[in-house]
Amino acid sequence: MKGRSLASLVLGILLTPGVISLAQEPGEERSATAWSDSDCIAQSEDFVIPAGWIGTEVRAQANTSFSPCSIGGGHTDMVGYTVTGPVAWSGGVTWEGGTYGTKPPDILPSGNYTIALERYGKNDSYTLYYTLQPDTCTPGEQKTASAWSDDDCVPHETLFTIPSGCVATDISGSINASWLPCSGPGHPDMVGYALTGPGGSWARGVTWEGEKYGPELPATLPAGSYRFEMDAWGKRDSCELRYTLQLAAGGPGTGVTPTVITPGDGGGSGALDIIFCIDVTGSMDDDIDSVKAAAANIVDTIAAKNDDYRVAIVAYRDWDDTEGYAMFEDYAFSTDKAAIIANINSLSVGGGDDVPEAVLEALMRAIDSTSVGGWRNNVNKQIILMGDAPTHNPSRDGLTPAIVAQAAEDADPVVIQAVVVGNEGIYDPEAVEAFRELASLTGGNFFEAEDASRVPEVLQEIIKDIEAPQPSPLSGLSVLLGGGLCLALLGGVVVVGVIALVVVLVRVSRPKRRVPVQVFPPAYPMPGPFTGVATLSLLQGQAQPSPFSLSQPVVRLGRAPQGNDILTYGIATSSHHAEIRLQGGGHVIQDLHSTNGTFVNGVRVMQPRQLRNGDRITIGDTEWLYQQA
Repeated sequence: MKGRSLASLVLGILLTPGVISLAQEPGEERSATAWSDSDCIAQSEDFVIPAGWIGTEVRAQANTSFSPCSIGGGHTDMVGYTVTGPVAWSGGVTWEGGTYGTKPPDILPSGNYTIALERYGKNDSYTLYYTLQPDTCTPGEQKTASAWSDDDCVPHETLFTIPSGCVATDISGSINASWLPCSGPGHPDMVGYALTGPGGSWARGVTWEGEKYGPELPATLPAGSYRFEMDAWGKRDSCELRYTLQLAAGGPGTGVTPTVITPGDGGGSGALDIIFCIDVTGSMDDDIDSVKAAAANIVDTIAAKNDDYRVAIVAYRDWDDTEGYAMFEDYAFSTDKAAIIANINSLSVGGGDDVPEAVLEALMRAIDSTSVGGWRNNVNKQIILMGDAPTHNPSRDGLTPAIVAQAAEDADPVVIQAVVVGNEGIYDPEAVEAFRELASLTGGNFFEAEDASRVPEVLQEIIKDIEAPQPSPLSGLSVLLGGGLCLALLGGVVVVGVIALVVVLVRVSRPKRRVPVQVFPPAYPMPGPFTGVATLSLLQGQAQPSPFSLSQPVVRLGRAPQGNDILTYGIATSSHHAEIRLQGGGHVIQDLHSTNGTFVNGVRVMQPRQLRNGDRITIGDTEWLYQQA
C-alpha cells in the first residue's frame, strides 16, 4: 500500500459509504469527462445511471488541441473516446472536422459506466452529456433506428435501448440501396443490415437480383440494448428499423423505485447477481414451457432470498445451427420482476438436432457478463446452468471445464450451480458428468430434474440453497474500529495486530471454494526479449491487408475504414474490435469492448494479454496467426 499509512487506510475504510441515497430530478442534466493533461497523461471518469432511471438526450462533445505528445505517441490528426458499461461504444473527431466511430445511443440504461480517452494528444478532453429520466414504458410509442454508408463507403450504426418493462412489437426493416460500388472493399451485389442484442442476432438483406437473404425479424424484442448496423453495403446505402413499444406481459410499465448506489458497488456482499444459463434447443421445449409457467414463483423465490438482486439470462444452442437459430440469446440484468418474467417468457426454443451443445462457450459468455450488462462488484455472483446435453470437451475454441472454472475463479469469483434435465428419469451420462464437474470445480452444487414437471421445483431449491459469503463473527466495522482505537492508543506496536485482524476478516469473509487449483493449465509463459519483426497472417475470413507487419507501436483491427489499420469484414466484427500494442519486448492484444469478444487460442481476452509465437487470434469472423520472425 504505497503512499498510505495504516491509520489513513483504516480511516478511509471507515468513512467509505456503502450506499448513497441521492434525490434525482427528472430532466436533470449530468456529464462525465475524460481528459489528458499537458504531459499527455490521460484520466478517465466513472459515472452511474441510477437504478430505475435512464440517461436520455445523450451527446458527446470534444475539446481538442491536436497537440502532439512531446515523448512518442499521441494522435495529432484525431481525438476519440470510449464508453464502457451496459452499453459500450467509441467515437471521435478528426483534424478535418469529420467524425468516426459510433454515435452515442438514444438511451443509457441504468448501471455503472466509465468514459476514457481512446486517442489523444496534449490537453484534449471529451465530455458525455445525458439527461436523467425515470425508466418507464410508453405503450404505443413508435421508434426507428438507422444504419447507412456514406460517399466514402464508411458504414454508420445506431445503438438503441428498449426500456425496462417494455417489449418491441410490429418490428420491420427497410433497405434503400444505391447499388454504387466502393472503390475498395464493398458489396456491389447486395445490401443488408444486422441487428444484435438481448433478443438474439439477425442479418437480413437483398441482392442485386431482388432476392432476400437472412431470417425474418422476430415478432417481439425484449428489453435491453441493441446495435443496428450495415451487414453489406456500397456507397450511399441505408437501412431503417421500425418498432412499437408495448408493455411486457404482467408489467406495470412504471419502472422500479429510483435509488443510487456507489459506482461499481453492489451494496455489500449480501447482494445477489444471478445469470440463468439455459439450453434452448428443441429437446428442452417442455422444460422451458415449465419454467415459463412458473416464472413468477421463481422470481418470488429470488426476491425472498435477497431483496437486493439482479437477474439476467444467457440462452444457448450450438455452433452452426442447421435451422438458422442464433447461437446465443442474451437478456440483460434487471431488478424489475415484470421485466425478468418477460425475459423468461421471451425465450425461443428450437434447433440443436444433435449433441453436444455449446455449454462451455455459454458459460464463458455468462462469466464475462458483458453481453448482459456486467456483474456488480462486491456481490454474490451465481450462474444457474440448466440443460440436457453434454459439453464439447474441448470445445471448438479449445475450452475445457478447467479453463471455464479458472475464468469463474478469476471473476471475483463466480459460482456455477448446475442442473441436468432428464426424460422420465433418464439422463445423458456425459451431461451428468460434465455438469457435476463444472459445479464441483467452482464451489457450486449439482442437481437433477427427472423431467419437465420437476424443473421449477429444482430451480427454486437451488435458489434457496445459494450461500452468501460468510461474514466474520466480528463485523468488519467493529474490527476496524477496534484496530483504529488500539492504533491511536498504543501507536505502532499494534500495527501487526491490526494487520492480523484485517487478514482474518478477509479470510473468513471470502466464501469457501472447492477449486483444485492444480487442475488448471499453467498460464502462458511470458516471451523473452523480442527484437525482430512479427506478422499477422489471415487464416480464415475476409480482411486486408494480409499478411500485416506489426512494426508500428499500435495496430487496430475492426470493420470501420476509419481508425483501423487492418480492416476485417463480417457481422461478428465490431467497428473498432481489438488492438495489438508493442510492449515489454513483445506484443500485447486487448479487446476494445467488442460485441462478440476477442479470443486467443480459443480463450476470451478479458484483459490485455501477452502474445507468443504461433498464437491463433479470433476477431469476429476472422482468424489470424501471430508469428515472430
